[in-house]
Amino acid sequence: MLYTIKTFISILNNPFNAAYIGLGMNILKNIKLTVIYIIIIFIVSVIGIKLAFGVMGKRYIDEKQYDEALYSYSLCNNKSGVAKSLYALKDYDSAEKNFKDLDDKKGLAYTFLKKREFDKALKLFESIQNFSGIGYVYLSKRNWDKAIENFKKSGDMKGIGYAYLGKRDFLTAKYMFSRIGDDSGLGYAFLGLHDYEKAIEHFNKVGNFTGLGYTHLNMESYELAISNFRRADNMTGIGDVFYKTGNYEQAEWYFRSSRDDSRLGNLYLLGNDNLELAHDLFISSNDEAGLGLYHMRFSDFKKAEECFKKANHKEYLGNLYFRTGEYFKAMESFEDEGNNEKLGGMIIALHDFERAEELFKKANNAEGVMKSLVLQEKYDEAEEYLEKVDEEKGLCVEAHLSLGDYYIGERDHKNAKKHFIKVLDDPFSRHKALLAMANLYLDKWDTENAKQYISEITSKYQNTDSYYDALELEKIILNIEKNRLERKNEKL
Repeated sequence: MLYTIKTFISILNNPFNAAYIGLGMNILKNIKLTVIYIIIIFIVSVIGIKLAFGVMGKRYIDEKQYDEALYSYSLCNNKSGVAKSLYALKDYDSAEKNFKDLDDKKGLAYTFLKKREFDKALKLFESIQNFSGIGYVYLSKRNWDKAIENFKKSGDMKGIGYAYLGKRDFLTAKYMFSRIGDDSGLGYAFLGLHDYEKAIEHFNKVGNFTGLGYTHLNMESYELAISNFRRADNMTGIGDVFYKTGNYEQAEWYFRSSRDDSRLGNLYLLGNDNLELAHDLFISSNDEAGLGLYHMRFSDFKKAEECFKKANHKEYLGNLYFRTGEYFKAMESFEDEGNNEKLGGMIIALHDFERAEELFKKANNAEGVMKSLVLQEKYDEAEEYLEKVDEEKGLCVEAHLSLGDYYIGERDHKNAKKHFIKVLDDPFSRHKALLAMANLYLDKWDTENAKQYISEITSKYQNTDSYYDALELEKIILNIEKNRLERKNEKL
Protein backbone atom coordinates (compact mmCIF):
# COMPACT_ATOMS: atom_id res chain seq x y z
CA MET A 1 0.00 0.00 0.00
CA LEU A 2 2.76 2.40 0.96
CA TYR A 3 4.53 1.53 -2.31
CA THR A 4 1.38 2.38 -4.29
CA ILE A 5 0.95 5.74 -2.51
CA LYS A 6 4.60 6.64 -3.17
CA THR A 7 4.15 5.67 -6.80
CA PHE A 8 1.06 7.85 -7.08
CA ILE A 9 2.97 10.81 -5.61
CA SER A 10 5.78 10.27 -8.10
CA ILE A 11 3.27 10.05 -10.95
CA LEU A 12 1.54 13.27 -9.85
CA ASN A 13 4.91 15.04 -9.70
CA ASN A 14 5.81 13.88 -13.21
CA PRO A 15 2.70 12.56 -15.02
CA PHE A 16 4.33 12.33 -18.47
CA ASN A 17 7.26 10.11 -17.49
CA ALA A 18 6.85 6.93 -19.61
CA ALA A 19 8.06 4.61 -16.83
CA TYR A 20 5.51 6.02 -14.39
CA ILE A 21 2.70 5.76 -16.93
CA GLY A 22 3.47 2.05 -17.43
CA LEU A 23 3.75 1.49 -13.70
CA GLY A 24 0.52 3.34 -13.13
CA MET A 25 -1.29 1.18 -15.63
CA ASN A 26 -0.08 -1.96 -13.88
CA ILE A 27 -1.27 -0.70 -10.54
CA LEU A 28 -4.62 0.53 -11.83
CA LYS A 29 -5.83 -2.77 -13.22
CA ASN A 30 -9.46 -2.08 -13.81
CA ILE A 31 -10.94 0.36 -16.32
CA LYS A 32 -12.53 2.58 -13.74
CA LEU A 33 -9.24 3.32 -12.03
CA THR A 34 -7.55 3.80 -15.40
CA VAL A 35 -10.10 6.47 -16.33
CA ILE A 36 -9.54 8.16 -12.97
CA TYR A 37 -5.80 8.04 -13.59
CA ILE A 38 -6.19 9.67 -17.03
CA ILE A 39 -8.39 12.37 -15.52
CA ILE A 40 -5.75 13.01 -12.84
CA ILE A 41 -3.05 13.33 -15.53
CA PHE A 42 -5.23 15.77 -17.46
CA ILE A 43 -5.96 17.94 -14.40
CA VAL A 44 -2.31 18.00 -13.34
CA SER A 45 -1.29 18.84 -16.91
CA VAL A 46 -3.73 21.74 -17.12
CA ILE A 47 -2.62 23.05 -13.73
CA GLY A 48 1.02 22.69 -14.78
CA ILE A 49 0.46 24.56 -18.04
CA LYS A 50 -1.40 27.35 -16.24
CA LEU A 51 1.40 27.60 -13.69
CA ALA A 52 3.99 27.65 -16.47
CA PHE A 53 2.27 30.52 -18.29
CA GLY A 54 1.90 32.36 -14.98
CA VAL A 55 5.64 32.01 -14.31
CA MET A 56 6.40 33.16 -17.86
CA GLY A 57 4.14 36.19 -17.41
CA LYS A 58 5.93 37.21 -14.23
CA ARG A 59 9.30 36.79 -15.93
CA TYR A 60 8.18 38.97 -18.83
CA ILE A 61 6.94 41.63 -16.41
CA ASP A 62 10.32 41.61 -14.64
CA GLU A 63 12.06 41.94 -18.02
CA LYS A 64 9.65 44.74 -19.05
CA GLN A 65 8.39 42.71 -22.02
CA TYR A 66 4.82 43.72 -21.33
CA ASP A 67 3.20 42.54 -24.57
CA GLU A 68 4.55 39.04 -23.98
CA ALA A 69 3.46 39.21 -20.34
CA LEU A 70 -0.07 40.12 -21.40
CA TYR A 71 -0.17 37.21 -23.85
CA SER A 72 1.10 34.70 -21.27
CA TYR A 73 -1.29 35.85 -18.55
CA SER A 74 -4.20 35.78 -21.02
CA LEU A 75 -3.47 32.15 -21.93
CA CYS A 76 -3.68 31.03 -18.31
CA ASN A 77 -6.61 33.38 -17.51
CA ASN A 78 -4.59 35.19 -14.82
CA LYS A 79 -6.78 38.28 -14.51
CA SER A 80 -4.50 40.02 -12.02
CA GLY A 81 -1.51 39.52 -14.33
CA VAL A 82 -3.53 40.78 -17.31
CA ALA A 83 -4.48 43.95 -15.38
CA LYS A 84 -0.87 44.59 -14.34
CA SER A 85 0.35 44.04 -17.91
CA LEU A 86 -2.22 46.48 -19.30
CA TYR A 87 -1.18 49.00 -16.64
CA ALA A 88 2.49 48.59 -17.63
CA LEU A 89 1.53 49.02 -21.30
CA LYS A 90 -0.15 52.34 -20.36
CA ASP A 91 -3.54 51.03 -21.54
CA TYR A 92 -5.09 52.55 -18.47
CA ASP A 93 -8.73 52.31 -19.61
CA SER A 94 -8.45 48.52 -20.06
CA ALA A 95 -6.44 48.21 -16.85
CA GLU A 96 -9.14 50.14 -15.00
CA LYS A 97 -11.83 47.73 -16.24
CA ASN A 98 -9.79 44.68 -15.18
CA PHE A 99 -8.94 46.06 -11.73
CA LYS A 100 -12.64 46.86 -11.22
CA ASP A 101 -13.61 43.29 -12.14
CA LEU A 102 -11.06 42.02 -9.60
CA ASP A 103 -12.20 44.56 -6.98
CA ASP A 104 -8.50 45.47 -6.66
CA LYS A 105 -8.77 48.89 -5.05
CA LYS A 106 -5.03 49.45 -4.83
CA GLY A 107 -4.46 48.64 -8.51
CA LEU A 108 -7.47 50.74 -9.48
CA ALA A 109 -6.25 53.68 -7.38
CA TYR A 110 -2.81 53.64 -9.05
CA THR A 111 -4.54 53.46 -12.45
CA PHE A 112 -6.58 56.58 -11.62
CA LEU A 113 -3.34 58.22 -10.49
CA LYS A 114 -1.75 57.50 -13.89
CA LYS A 115 -4.86 58.86 -15.61
CA ARG A 116 -4.45 62.00 -13.51
CA GLU A 117 -7.90 61.43 -12.00
CA PHE A 118 -6.55 62.50 -8.66
CA ASP A 119 -9.82 62.80 -6.71
CA LYS A 120 -10.82 59.22 -7.60
CA ALA A 121 -7.35 57.93 -6.73
CA LEU A 122 -7.33 59.81 -3.42
CA LYS A 123 -10.74 58.49 -2.44
CA LEU A 124 -9.69 54.87 -3.06
CA PHE A 125 -6.35 55.19 -1.29
CA GLU A 126 -8.11 56.76 1.70
CA SER A 127 -10.68 53.93 1.75
CA ILE A 128 -7.90 51.36 2.20
CA GLN A 129 -5.75 53.69 4.36
CA ASN A 130 -2.84 53.50 1.93
CA PHE A 131 -0.88 56.55 3.09
CA SER A 132 1.95 55.93 0.65
CA GLY A 133 -0.56 56.01 -2.22
CA ILE A 134 -2.10 59.20 -0.81
CA GLY A 135 1.40 60.64 -0.73
CA TYR A 136 1.91 59.86 -4.43
CA VAL A 137 -1.40 61.55 -5.29
CA TYR A 138 -0.23 64.75 -3.58
CA LEU A 139 3.18 64.31 -5.20
CA SER A 140 1.49 64.27 -8.62
CA LYS A 141 -0.56 67.31 -7.64
CA ARG A 142 2.69 69.09 -6.69
CA ASN A 143 1.47 69.54 -3.11
CA TRP A 144 4.85 68.63 -1.67
CA ASP A 145 4.06 69.28 2.00
CA LYS A 146 0.91 67.12 1.96
CA ALA A 147 2.89 64.42 0.17
CA ILE A 148 5.60 64.49 2.86
CA GLU A 149 2.97 64.37 5.61
CA ASN A 150 1.44 61.16 4.21
CA PHE A 151 4.74 59.54 3.30
CA LYS A 152 5.81 60.05 6.92
CA LYS A 153 2.65 58.25 8.12
CA SER A 154 3.53 55.24 5.98
CA GLY A 155 7.26 55.42 6.73
CA ASP A 156 7.93 55.80 3.00
CA MET A 157 11.39 57.40 3.08
CA LYS A 158 11.74 57.07 -0.68
CA GLY A 159 8.51 59.01 -1.22
CA ILE A 160 9.70 61.72 1.19
CA GLY A 161 12.92 62.01 -0.82
CA TYR A 162 11.01 62.45 -4.09
CA ALA A 163 8.77 65.08 -2.49
CA TYR A 164 11.89 67.08 -1.55
CA LEU A 165 13.11 66.67 -5.13
CA GLY A 166 9.80 68.23 -6.19
CA LYS A 167 10.40 71.10 -3.77
CA ARG A 168 13.84 71.49 -5.40
CA ASP A 169 15.33 71.01 -1.94
CA PHE A 170 17.98 68.72 -3.37
CA LEU A 171 20.19 68.70 -0.27
CA THR A 172 17.38 67.40 1.96
CA ALA A 173 16.42 64.89 -0.75
CA LYS A 174 20.03 63.72 -0.84
CA TYR A 175 20.00 63.26 2.93
CA MET A 176 16.75 61.25 2.83
CA PHE A 177 17.96 58.96 0.04
CA SER A 178 21.35 58.45 1.72
CA ARG A 179 19.57 57.24 4.90
CA ILE A 180 17.99 54.35 2.99
CA GLY A 181 20.86 53.78 0.58
CA ASP A 182 18.71 54.60 -2.46
CA ASP A 183 21.23 55.12 -5.27
CA SER A 184 18.58 56.02 -7.84
CA GLY A 185 17.20 58.73 -5.56
CA LEU A 186 20.71 59.98 -4.82
CA GLY A 187 21.36 60.13 -8.55
CA TYR A 188 18.32 62.38 -9.06
CA ALA A 189 19.34 64.57 -6.12
CA PHE A 190 22.82 65.10 -7.61
CA LEU A 191 21.22 65.67 -11.02
CA GLY A 192 19.17 68.47 -9.46
CA LEU A 193 22.37 69.89 -7.96
CA HIS A 194 23.99 69.71 -11.44
CA ASP A 195 26.68 67.46 -10.00
CA TYR A 196 26.60 65.17 -13.03
CA GLU A 197 29.66 63.11 -12.12
CA LYS A 198 28.11 61.94 -8.84
CA ALA A 199 24.69 61.47 -10.49
CA ILE A 200 26.27 59.12 -13.05
CA GLU A 201 28.15 57.27 -10.30
CA HIS A 202 24.94 56.50 -8.37
CA PHE A 203 22.83 55.67 -11.42
CA ASN A 204 25.56 53.28 -12.62
CA LYS A 205 25.50 51.42 -9.28
CA VAL A 206 21.91 50.30 -9.84
CA GLY A 207 21.79 50.32 -13.65
CA ASN A 208 19.27 53.17 -13.77
CA PHE A 209 19.53 53.88 -17.49
CA THR A 210 16.67 56.39 -17.45
CA GLY A 211 18.49 58.44 -14.83
CA LEU A 212 21.70 58.18 -16.86
CA GLY A 213 19.78 59.27 -19.96
CA TYR A 214 18.46 62.43 -18.29
CA THR A 215 21.88 63.20 -16.82
CA HIS A 216 23.49 63.06 -20.27
CA LEU A 217 20.56 65.06 -21.69
CA ASN A 218 21.29 67.80 -19.15
CA MET A 219 24.97 67.60 -20.05
CA GLU A 220 23.96 67.95 -23.73
CA SER A 221 25.66 64.60 -24.47
CA TYR A 222 22.81 63.61 -26.74
CA GLU A 223 24.22 60.40 -28.20
CA LEU A 224 24.89 59.00 -24.73
CA ALA A 225 21.44 60.13 -23.61
CA ILE A 226 19.73 58.23 -26.44
CA SER A 227 21.94 55.17 -25.87
CA ASN A 228 20.87 54.98 -22.22
CA PHE A 229 17.21 55.65 -22.93
CA ARG A 230 17.28 52.80 -25.47
CA ARG A 231 18.72 50.47 -22.82
CA ALA A 232 15.89 51.52 -20.49
CA ASP A 233 13.36 51.11 -23.33
CA ASN A 234 12.30 54.67 -22.50
CA MET A 235 10.64 56.10 -25.61
CA THR A 236 9.62 59.30 -23.82
CA GLY A 237 13.25 59.99 -22.90
CA ILE A 238 14.37 59.58 -26.52
CA GLY A 239 11.56 61.94 -27.53
CA ASP A 240 12.84 64.47 -24.99
CA VAL A 241 16.29 64.39 -26.64
CA PHE A 242 14.86 65.08 -30.09
CA TYR A 243 12.56 67.77 -28.64
CA LYS A 244 15.47 69.55 -26.99
CA THR A 245 17.61 69.37 -30.14
CA GLY A 246 14.78 70.77 -32.28
CA ASN A 247 14.01 67.58 -34.22
CA TYR A 248 10.28 67.77 -33.66
CA GLU A 249 9.25 65.16 -36.23
CA GLN A 250 11.27 62.47 -34.46
CA ALA A 251 10.15 63.74 -31.05
CA GLU A 252 6.51 63.36 -32.13
CA TRP A 253 7.09 59.75 -33.22
CA TYR A 254 8.62 58.78 -29.88
CA PHE A 255 5.99 60.62 -27.81
CA ARG A 256 3.29 58.83 -29.79
CA SER A 257 5.03 55.48 -29.25
CA SER A 258 5.13 56.09 -25.50
CA ARG A 259 1.52 57.32 -25.45
CA ASP A 260 2.59 60.52 -23.72
CA ASP A 261 -0.31 62.86 -24.52
CA SER A 262 1.02 65.66 -22.31
CA ARG A 263 4.33 65.86 -24.17
CA LEU A 264 2.57 65.57 -27.53
CA GLY A 265 0.33 68.46 -26.51
CA ASN A 266 3.34 70.60 -25.59
CA LEU A 267 4.94 69.71 -28.93
CA TYR A 268 1.84 70.75 -30.88
CA LEU A 269 1.71 74.08 -29.04
CA LEU A 270 4.92 75.07 -30.85
CA GLY A 271 3.15 75.45 -34.19
CA ASN A 272 -0.17 76.88 -35.35
CA ASP A 273 -1.61 73.87 -37.16
CA ASN A 274 -2.37 71.56 -34.24
CA LEU A 275 -3.45 73.88 -31.44
CA GLU A 276 -6.89 72.33 -31.03
CA LEU A 277 -5.34 68.86 -31.07
CA ALA A 278 -2.98 70.02 -28.30
CA HIS A 279 -6.02 71.18 -26.33
CA ASP A 280 -7.75 67.81 -26.78
CA LEU A 281 -4.62 65.93 -25.70
CA PHE A 282 -4.35 68.00 -22.51
CA ILE A 283 -8.04 67.30 -21.81
CA SER A 284 -7.65 63.54 -22.41
CA SER A 285 -4.64 63.38 -20.09
CA ASN A 286 -6.21 65.65 -17.43
CA ASP A 287 -3.18 67.92 -17.72
CA GLU A 288 -4.19 71.23 -16.11
CA ALA A 289 -0.71 72.70 -16.52
CA GLY A 290 -0.81 71.88 -20.23
CA LEU A 291 -4.22 73.53 -20.55
CA GLY A 292 -2.75 76.59 -18.86
CA LEU A 293 -0.02 76.74 -21.51
CA TYR A 294 -2.70 76.41 -24.19
CA HIS A 295 -4.58 79.42 -22.77
CA MET A 296 -1.29 81.33 -22.50
CA ARG A 297 -0.82 80.74 -26.23
CA PHE A 298 -4.00 82.76 -26.83
CA SER A 299 -3.09 85.34 -24.15
CA ASP A 300 -6.06 84.27 -22.03
CA PHE A 301 -4.14 84.91 -18.83
CA LYS A 302 -7.10 84.55 -16.46
CA LYS A 303 -7.89 80.99 -17.61
CA ALA A 304 -4.18 80.16 -17.69
CA GLU A 305 -3.79 81.34 -14.09
CA GLU A 306 -6.76 79.19 -12.99
CA CYS A 307 -5.24 76.10 -14.63
CA PHE A 308 -1.76 76.68 -13.20
CA LYS A 309 -3.24 77.15 -9.72
CA LYS A 310 -5.24 73.91 -10.06
CA ALA A 311 -2.03 72.14 -11.07
CA ASN A 312 -0.13 73.96 -8.29
CA HIS A 313 2.54 74.72 -10.91
CA LYS A 314 4.50 77.60 -9.37
CA GLU A 315 7.04 77.79 -12.21
CA TYR A 316 4.37 78.32 -14.86
CA LEU A 317 2.58 80.80 -12.59
CA GLY A 318 5.85 82.71 -12.26
CA ASN A 319 6.23 82.77 -16.05
CA LEU A 320 2.66 84.03 -16.37
CA TYR A 321 3.10 86.82 -13.83
CA PHE A 322 6.38 87.85 -15.41
CA ARG A 323 4.70 88.10 -18.80
CA THR A 324 1.86 90.19 -17.39
CA GLY A 325 4.32 92.49 -15.60
CA GLU A 326 3.42 91.31 -12.08
CA TYR A 327 7.05 90.99 -11.07
CA PHE A 328 6.64 90.61 -7.32
CA LYS A 329 4.12 87.79 -7.81
CA ALA A 330 6.50 86.18 -10.28
CA MET A 331 9.41 86.37 -7.83
CA GLU A 332 7.21 84.95 -5.06
CA SER A 333 6.19 82.00 -7.28
CA PHE A 334 9.78 81.18 -8.27
CA GLU A 335 10.96 81.49 -4.66
CA ASP A 336 8.15 79.18 -3.46
CA GLU A 337 9.27 76.68 -6.09
CA GLY A 338 12.89 77.10 -4.96
CA ASN A 339 13.70 77.71 -8.62
CA ASN A 340 16.89 79.79 -8.63
CA GLU A 341 17.33 79.31 -12.39
CA LYS A 342 13.99 80.91 -13.25
CA LEU A 343 14.47 83.56 -10.58
CA GLY A 344 17.89 84.34 -12.03
CA GLY A 345 16.41 84.68 -15.52
CA MET A 346 13.83 87.12 -14.23
CA ILE A 347 16.42 89.15 -12.33
CA ILE A 348 18.49 89.37 -15.54
CA ALA A 349 15.44 90.83 -17.30
CA LEU A 350 15.27 93.40 -14.49
CA HIS A 351 18.99 94.19 -15.13
CA ASP A 352 20.27 93.14 -11.70
CA PHE A 353 23.10 91.10 -13.23
CA GLU A 354 25.18 90.60 -10.09
CA ARG A 355 22.28 89.10 -8.15
CA ALA A 356 21.41 86.95 -11.15
CA GLU A 357 24.97 85.65 -11.19
CA GLU A 358 24.65 84.62 -7.52
CA LEU A 359 21.36 82.83 -8.15
CA PHE A 360 22.71 80.94 -11.16
CA LYS A 361 25.77 79.88 -9.18
CA LYS A 362 23.47 78.51 -6.45
CA ALA A 363 21.68 76.53 -9.14
CA ASN A 364 24.97 75.39 -10.74
CA ASN A 365 23.64 76.77 -14.03
CA ALA A 366 26.71 77.37 -16.21
CA GLU A 367 24.86 79.09 -19.05
CA GLY A 368 23.14 81.48 -16.64
CA VAL A 369 26.38 82.36 -14.84
CA MET A 370 28.14 82.96 -18.15
CA LYS A 371 25.26 85.14 -19.38
CA SER A 372 25.30 87.21 -16.17
CA LEU A 373 29.06 87.75 -16.47
CA VAL A 374 28.78 88.83 -20.11
CA LEU A 375 26.02 91.32 -19.30
CA GLN A 376 28.39 92.77 -16.69
CA GLU A 377 30.96 92.96 -19.54
CA LYS A 378 33.24 90.56 -17.67
CA TYR A 379 34.22 88.70 -20.85
CA ASP A 380 37.52 87.33 -19.56
CA GLU A 381 35.85 85.96 -16.44
CA ALA A 382 33.09 84.42 -18.59
CA GLU A 383 35.70 82.73 -20.80
CA GLU A 384 37.53 81.31 -17.77
CA TYR A 385 34.31 80.11 -16.18
CA LEU A 386 33.14 78.38 -19.37
CA GLU A 387 36.51 76.72 -19.88
CA LYS A 388 36.36 75.35 -16.34
CA VAL A 389 32.81 74.02 -16.86
CA ASP A 390 33.84 72.31 -20.11
CA GLU A 391 36.73 70.58 -18.33
CA GLU A 392 34.58 69.41 -15.42
CA LYS A 393 31.29 68.53 -17.13
CA GLY A 394 31.89 68.38 -20.87
CA LEU A 395 31.03 70.81 -23.66
CA CYS A 396 28.34 73.27 -22.58
CA VAL A 397 26.74 73.74 -26.01
CA GLU A 398 24.15 76.41 -25.26
CA ALA A 399 26.63 78.50 -23.28
CA HIS A 400 29.11 78.50 -26.19
CA LEU A 401 26.38 79.49 -28.65
CA SER A 402 25.17 82.27 -26.35
CA LEU A 403 28.67 83.63 -25.77
CA GLY A 404 29.32 83.55 -29.51
CA ASP A 405 26.13 85.55 -30.09
CA TYR A 406 27.30 88.16 -27.59
CA TYR A 407 30.59 88.50 -29.44
CA ILE A 408 28.71 89.00 -32.72
CA GLY A 409 26.82 91.83 -31.01
CA GLU A 410 30.20 93.36 -30.15
CA ARG A 411 31.34 92.66 -33.75
CA ASP A 412 34.12 90.49 -32.36
CA HIS A 413 33.81 87.87 -35.08
CA LYS A 414 37.05 86.09 -34.22
CA ASN A 415 35.95 85.14 -30.70
CA ALA A 416 32.42 84.37 -31.88
CA LYS A 417 33.77 81.93 -34.48
CA LYS A 418 35.96 80.26 -31.85
CA HIS A 419 32.91 79.29 -29.80
CA PHE A 420 30.74 78.24 -32.74
CA ILE A 421 33.44 75.95 -34.13
CA LYS A 422 33.55 74.05 -30.82
CA VAL A 423 29.87 73.18 -31.22
CA LEU A 424 30.25 72.08 -34.86
CA ASP A 425 31.82 68.82 -33.64
CA ASP A 426 28.71 67.89 -31.63
CA PRO A 427 26.48 65.83 -34.00
CA PHE A 428 23.21 66.68 -32.27
CA SER A 429 23.90 70.43 -32.07
CA ARG A 430 25.76 70.85 -35.34
CA HIS A 431 22.71 72.36 -37.04
CA LYS A 432 22.63 75.12 -34.39
CA ALA A 433 26.34 75.87 -34.88
CA LEU A 434 25.89 75.94 -38.69
CA LEU A 435 23.12 78.50 -38.29
CA ALA A 436 25.29 80.54 -35.93
CA MET A 437 28.15 80.50 -38.45
CA ALA A 438 25.78 81.59 -41.23
CA ASN A 439 24.64 84.53 -39.08
CA LEU A 440 28.24 85.39 -38.30
CA TYR A 441 29.17 85.64 -42.01
CA LEU A 442 26.00 87.57 -42.77
CA ASP A 443 26.99 90.04 -40.07
CA LYS A 444 30.19 90.49 -42.10
CA TRP A 445 28.13 90.76 -45.36
CA ASP A 446 29.94 87.64 -46.61
CA THR A 447 26.99 85.96 -48.35
CA GLU A 448 29.06 83.30 -50.14
CA ASN A 449 30.38 81.74 -46.92
CA ALA A 450 26.97 82.15 -45.27
CA LYS A 451 25.35 80.18 -48.11
CA GLN A 452 27.72 77.25 -47.57
CA TYR A 453 26.53 76.80 -43.99
CA ILE A 454 22.87 77.35 -44.93
CA SER A 455 23.18 74.75 -47.70
CA GLU A 456 24.27 72.06 -45.23
CA ILE A 457 21.32 72.83 -42.96
CA THR A 458 18.73 72.72 -45.76
CA SER A 459 20.14 69.48 -47.20
CA LYS A 460 20.75 67.52 -43.98
CA TYR A 461 18.65 68.98 -41.16
CA GLN A 462 15.13 69.41 -42.56
CA ASN A 463 13.57 68.09 -39.35
CA THR A 464 15.08 70.72 -37.05
CA ASP A 465 14.04 74.23 -36.08
CA SER A 466 17.30 75.50 -37.64
CA TYR A 467 15.97 74.47 -41.07
CA TYR A 468 13.19 77.09 -41.00
CA ASP A 469 15.58 79.77 -39.72
CA ALA A 470 17.96 78.85 -42.56
CA LEU A 471 15.15 79.34 -45.11
CA GLU A 472 14.59 82.85 -43.72
CA LEU A 473 18.32 83.58 -44.02
CA GLU A 474 18.18 82.42 -47.66
CA LYS A 475 15.52 85.07 -48.35
CA ILE A 476 17.70 87.73 -46.69
CA ILE A 477 20.70 86.69 -48.83
CA LEU A 478 18.61 86.80 -52.02
CA ASN A 479 17.58 90.38 -51.18
CA ILE A 480 21.17 91.39 -50.38
CA GLU A 481 22.46 89.92 -53.65
CA LYS A 482 19.56 91.43 -55.61
CA ASN A 483 20.37 94.89 -54.20
CA ARG A 484 24.05 94.42 -54.99
CA LEU A 485 23.25 93.51 -58.58
CA GLU A 486 20.94 96.49 -58.96
CA ARG A 487 23.61 98.87 -57.63
CA LYS A 488 26.18 97.28 -59.97
CA ASN A 489 23.86 97.76 -62.97
CA GLU A 490 23.22 101.38 -62.00
CA LYS A 491 26.97 102.09 -62.04
CA LEU A 492 27.20 100.55 -65.52
